[in-house]
Amino acid sequence: MDLDPEQVRVAFGDDVGEVTVTPINPELRFHSVTGGVFRVSAEDGSTLVLKIVQHGLDADPGALWVSGAEPGHRNYWKREWLAFDSGLLDNLPGQLRAPRTLLTTEPTPDEAWIWMEDVEGRPGEEWPIADYASVAFDVGTTQGEYAADPPSLPAADWLAHDWLRGWVDALAHHIPLLDDDAVWSAPALQSMDPLRTRVASLWASRDDLLAIVDTALRTVVHCDLWPANLIAADDGTTVAVDWSQIGIGAVGQDLDQLTLDPVWMQVRPDTDPETLE
Repeated sequence: MDLDPEQVRVAFGDDVGEVTVTPINPELRFHSVTGGVFRVSAEDGSTLVLKIVQHGLDADPGALWVSGAEPGHRNYWKREWLAFDSGLLDNLPGQLRAPRTLLTTEPTPDEAWIWMEDVEGRPGEEWPIADYASVAFDVGTTQGEYAADPPSLPAADWLAHDWLRGWVDALAHHIPLLDDDAVWSAPALQSMDPLRTRVASLWASRDDLLAIVDTALRTVVHCDLWPANLIAADDGTTVAVDWSQIGIGAVGQDLDQLTLDPVWMQVRPDTDPETLE
């Protein structure tokens, strides 16, 4: 992978000579707006992270994570780049933060690069259960600041709006799987089998529940705040990565992914969701 030497110098803040570029977790499941995530290492041991976002092409236009061309699309391809480039993520209040922006570049009209801090700390997949409470507190300090001061909410048109409703609508064609016993016989899903009836009940009440969500105070939401996107940073803050869905939503909206996703996404498959809640 060839990098522009001047961009490397600007991103590192100095002339660091030759650099090595290596993929970060090349087995990670990416959707089509992500072109790759790389660690750039200098000879002096300093590092940064380079994330490439792109207007991807999707074989299935009905896929959950299809790339959107318009700012109002739930998965607008350039949203994360704009969140870094605008300075929004460098100025979040409270204890939740994003990696520090080092440089933003646009090599082509359909590709944009985010050069960011390589955060040191403990990744969410390695957290003990006690960390979840402190992380939820940090999220609350940030989202509470926005909720307490509505004029402070960002108003950019590229921010996601009604993201949760759009996600619920996108899941509709998966709901019949709740009644498919063969699917739920898989060993990895055994611990979640008791949730099937609860999910079915939630689905039947979705319109009423979404209407309740709409009455909550508005704040900045991440919309993918599960452990794989979180780091307990060495500076005492909670760092969230992958801000591709950032938008305006309800207070508390992100907390479901700290309670259900650790089990559903097999980070803590044997943990009782009620314990996480």
